[in-house]
Amino acid sequence: MVDVNPEYGTLSDFDDLLKALNKSGIRVVMDYVPNHTSDKHDWFAKSCARDPKYENYYVWVDPKVNPDNSISPPNNWTGAFRGSMWTYHKGRKQMFLHQYLDGQPDLNYRSDDVVNDMKEVMNFWLKRGVAGFRMDTVATLAEDDSWADEPFNSQCGDPQDSSCYIHTKTTEQPLTYDTLRKFKQFLEDYAKSTDNIPRIMMTESWSNESTVLQRYYGTQDAQRTTFPFNFLCIMRMEVDQEDPAKKWADTINDWYSKVMPGPWAQPNLVLGNHDKHRFASRMTPEHSDIMNMVQLTLKGTALVYYGDELGLVNSIVRRDQAKDIQGIRAGPGKFYENSRDPGRNPMPWNNTVNGGFSTGNPWLPLASDYSLNNVASQLRAPTSHLKVFQALAKLRKTKTLIKGSCDVKNVDGSLIVWRSLNDNPSIVTVANLENRQQTVNLAEIRASMPQQMYIIVKSTNYLNNAM
Repeated sequence: MVDVNPEYGTLSDFDDLLKALNKSGIRVVMDYVPNHTSDKHDWFAKSCARDPKYENYYVWVDPKVNPDNSISPPNNWTGAFRGSMWTYHKGRKQMFLHQYLDGQPDLNYRSDDVVNDMKEVMNFWLKRGVAGFRMDTVATLAEDDSWADEPFNSQCGDPQDSSCYIHTKTTEQPLTYDTLRKFKQFLEDYAKSTDNIPRIMMTESWSNESTVLQRYYGTQDAQRTTFPFNFLCIMRMEVDQEDPAKKWADTINDWYSKVMPGPWAQPNLVLGNHDKHRFASRMTPEHSDIMNMVQLTLKGTALVYYGDELGLVNSIVRRDQAKDIQGIRAGPGKFYENSRDPGRNPMPWNNTVNGGFSTGNPWLPLASDYSLNNVASQLRAPTSHLKVFQALAKLRKTKTLIKGSCDVKNVDGSLIVWRSLNDNPSIVTVANLENRQQTVNLAEIRASMPQQMYIIVKSTNYLNNAM
């Protein structure tokens, strides 16, 4: 049965929300987690009982029997939240795989029944009117069934820490890409059989390797996803690094030139999401405007995390307030760096109780500055991060930004995004990533540069803000 968790409402609530959003021109994309189910799921209960249809719906392996007749996991595979990926089930007398929590058993995509049933889950939501899916944790969709150990970095020193291993057997496996192709084909077939409107399929992998990321695109005739998320800037960029403009330009261009397999592939850029601390805290609040300018004027899909349009910073979350298991299970002194809770704070709509987010008790604290930094206050202010973002969103609808060429360069410590389209005005983004005032001669970049250009969007801390 497919349904909405009662904590969040009902299917009727969902349908009402979808209808209201579509009426406003907003399409809804569902978060879809194909890697695992809950251990409370009916499929898992039937698999534990060896029901003939469901016996192989999950990844089951015999444990290793030690000389003293005790049992241990079949290999050293270590899960994302510390400890072994394997848990013994007394009834079935086997171990099941869970790359994440032990209450989240991994599905077995070597089973055609699993693939087909997961397509039916998508079909359920498509028929209700969703525009596609954000597919989470796809890198771990399949495992190498040799069950061999993964290489351990002995210098890391903590065998319970997943980051101490090179995950050659549990991520980015050939079967992963084959399965994603089946999902993408299903979405393409659905569109052809209904309204010919393409359904989007965005996939999550935290690989930092261009060749690995490129595989997610597939080929023009056999695509595996609309696009894999571009997390490169999140992974590679730091606020205090030397020559930041060059590193930003190189990282952005890596996606265009090394990850995308051809001009048919859809580019994208992510600067913030629910798995990382907020952009304004990883960098500085002063970076909010200039990086929103870069993201919204680049070629491709801009994926914006809620609150980044406000320059929203992390909340202060104590360990006793924590919800995220990744932080809760972190070792001594590692809670804050590992917890994802600080960036999952409630949206501050105004300066009333709980920022107008809820009349109840929010699951996490709001950012400490919410009484000053919220949607209502930024809409009232003469200049604000939100107003800069709104101006960029409007600019993004121009033909130049929709169809124009894109040239990204580092010039004298500034990041330049140059968008051009014949018979349309060029749009140039100049982002100063240094901690001092910069002068950039744009005429030296292009001989065709017009003698006069106009500032159409500027950051809130621009020196000549009265212009």
